[in-house]
Amino acid sequence: MRRWLIGVLLLVGLLVIADRAALAAAKSQLAAQVQREENLAERPAVDLRGVPFLTQAVRGRYDGGRLELRDLRTEKLRVNTLVIDLREVALPLSDLVSGNIGAVPVGSVSGVALVTYVDLAAATGVPGLRITPKGDRLELTFPVEQFGAGAPVTASARIGVAEQAVRMTAVQVQGVQLPESVTTAVLDRLQASLGFGVLPYDLRVTDVRVADAGVEVSANARDTVLRKP
Repeated sequence: MRRWLIGVLLLVGLLVIADRAALAAAKSQLAAQVQREENLAERPAVDLRGVPFLTQAVRGRYDGGRLELRDLRTEKLRVNTLVIDLREVALPLSDLVSGNIGAVPVGSVSGVALVTYVDLAAATGVPGLRITPKGDRLELTFPVEQFGAGAPVTASARIGVAEQAVRMTAVQVQGVQLPESVTTAVLDRLQASLGFGVLPYDLRVTDVRVADAGVEVSANARDTVLRKP
């Protein structure tokens, strides 16, 4: 009885080791593929859900996973981090074993991109612009040449999304009285529509919110494909 129990425990241990080894291999292959696809300098962090992993591999369908991409360059914006959640992933066991991974269908994808305020300000092309969070709005500090001297002006701005872009709309100059023509010029100068262009896995921008570290942009997609380059 004791030998039988020891044998069972050893078998279970070997299966757990095999399961974890297969999981590690799959994560490594997926990370390498994403790095090539997106031309990333740094390999992304990958986490795959579901226990045990081998049963998912055998049937070729996975609960999903999480990718974290860093320093992603888009049309006009540098994305500090893009965290992507994958669900309903299909990958044949033969492709996983061979490492020859082609198109990988995914049922749904959601992502959150962080754009720091430094990068957001740089993307506007406005020299000297500083952006800080203030509630659900942004505070924009802008050096305006007035009477031959640089006088910093602060404006309040709304943030939103439209057509795959972050849209910043300055609405009010604060704390200083300026001629109407100067106020209008300042507010016009601080309007910006900063496009993401094509995001990984056909993600479409849906929302943006003000956070401490930057603006957090939400995006999602359905029935997309992770493609091998």
